Amino acid sequence: MNRVTALFQTPLLLWVFCLSVGFTPQGSHSAQDSKWSSKKSRANTITPRPADDAKEEPDTETREVFTRKKQATTYTVSPMSPGSHNASLNIGQVFLVGTLSDDFENALGTEANYTYGVSDLFGFEGNVGYSSHNGSVSGAQKLSLFHANAGIRTNLVYFDQLVPYLAAGLGFYNVSIRRASYELDGLLFGLHVGAGTELFLNDRFFFGARLMYQNMFSSSKADSLGTNRELGGAFISFLVRAGLSF
Repeated sequence: MNRVTALFQTPLLLWVFCLSVGFTPQGSHSAQDSKWSSKKSRANTITPRPADDAKEEPDTETREVFTRKKQATTYTVSPMSPGSHNASLNIGQVFLVGTLSDDFENALGTEANYTYGVSDLFGFEGNVGYSSHNGSVSGAQKLSLFHANAGIRTNLVYFDQLVPYLAAGLGFYNVSIRRASYELDGLLFGLHVGAGTELFLNDRFFFGARLMYQNMFSSSKADSLGTNRELGGAFISFLVRAGLSF
């Protein structure tokens, strides 16, 4: 009887001993290993970061402000418009006035003009011109007039493509007189006033005419013989012109 009891007690004691040292049967190990592997797999899994989004498009308000600024800084160039540059070549008749007309003939004259459009109403302009006149009486041989002046123009009204204007300014005049007995030349100061009209052919080209009175202030100058003589006078120019705006 004691021997049978000992046979049953031996496996029971062995089982208790295994539990005390942590030994687990093969089935239990598999379950634990499965749980550990699952935890390890989750730990090693790296969730990719979302790619950076593309740059966001500006919102509607920002686009509208940008569009308004862009529209404010753009303009269409047209003759005499604000910010425009206008160049023209003028040609026509130069009529002498006063004492100059007594001794010399009227003649053809040329002029180059530049106008900068300041506003729809005003513009700054500069002119360079020349004319040569033959003598009309005995002893008078030749008169040469060269002028360079600057001034302001005022556009009076815009009537469709036709724009009349007034102009005035100051400048310098180089006058040279050649007679049979002497020669006289000098640099004079003077003014000019006048009016004209422009016809805008398109956004680039224009055609016009202008009538200007130019007065050269008299001054005493020494001639080729050393004699002081009064030099001065006036003339009127009627010129037609064709120009380009850029």
